[in-house]
Amino acid sequence: MTDFVATQRYQAIRKQLDQLHYCLPFNVESSALVERLLNDLLKTTEGYQKLKVQLDLVKHDEQLN
Repeated sequence: MTDFVATQRYQAIRKQLDQLHYCLPFNVESSALVERLLNDLLKTTEGYQKLKVQLDLVKHDEQLN
């Protein structure tokens, strides 16, 4: 990976982390690992939110019966 591409990747990951209020430093060499961890976190959060909606629907249905 070229330095330019690595820097662009780092900046994109840094921006996402900053938006989530994860402001601890990491370096360009760690970008691949940090990106994978961030993607796992986002997928896990999305999965949790979907399951919570399903649970809320089930609870609502149970209250109606």
